[in-house]
Amino acid sequence: MRLTDERLEKFKMETLEQMRERDERLEKIRMETEKFRMEADKLRMETFEQMRLTDERIEKRIGKLTDAQGLFWESLSEKGIIKFLEDEGYEIRKVLRDCKSRTKTGKEAEFDLIIEAEKDGKKEVFIAEVKTTATPHYVDEFLAKLSDIIELSPEYEGKTIWGVFSSGRYADIFCILFSCFSK
Repeated sequence: MRLTDERLEKFKMETLEQMRERDERLEKIRMETEKFRMEADKLRMETFEQMRLTDERIEKRIGKLTDAQGLFWESLSEKGIIKFLEDEGYEIRKVLRDCKSRTKTGKEAEFDLIIEAEKDGKKEVFIAEVKTTATPHYVDEFLAKLSDIIELSPEYEGKTIWGVFSSGRYADIFCILFSCFSK
């Protein structure tokens, strides 16, 4: 019986040693896994930060490109409108760009271009909105601003006011470039 007890004790000791080695291997794997997870988290955070910075740079570049494109269309439109008016016999008196107005009640509006002109002794005002691509929404906004022009710029009262909507392309709308009204 003693031999069996010795074997049993030996088996027990071997089993405990194997369990201890297994636990050490498992702990080592757990620690390596945790280290890998932490490195992966760090890399993921660095990647997200790089993506955020890249997005910011792209947005800035797109903004600059959009601004440059807008300035291009405004310049082109200004030249085209002035040439058209001069060809029609108008004398250009004043050209205002990026005009901002505010009423006493706080209503605000901005116009890309205002051209004051005269023909046959009659003073007229051409108010232009320039968009790279025209949409019905832009046209509606422009017409709403035009309807408030006398409140925004009382100096134009009694003058014929022309709304000019200029665009590089038109998106699903039919657009009349010149509309006339007097207030």
